[in-house]
Amino acid sequence: MPDVFLGEEAEVDYQQGLGWYAERSATAADGLEAAFGRLIGEAPDRFPECDESGFRYATLERYPF
Repeated sequence: MPDVFLGEEAEVDYQQGLGWYAERSATAADGLEAAFGRLIGEAPDRFPECDESGFRYATLERYPF
């Protein structure tokens, strides 16, 4: 798996989303982590770049938080 770096704001969003799902269902929180790893961690280059910085934008449709 390639290295994936989350910017500070992205990390905050991810942790908030993970917490939101965990409050409702441990299974949903586990699913978010798995989807993140599978969809973003395995092939981050498939997502479009936001700007010249090289950061990319991705959404997880099944987990819209």
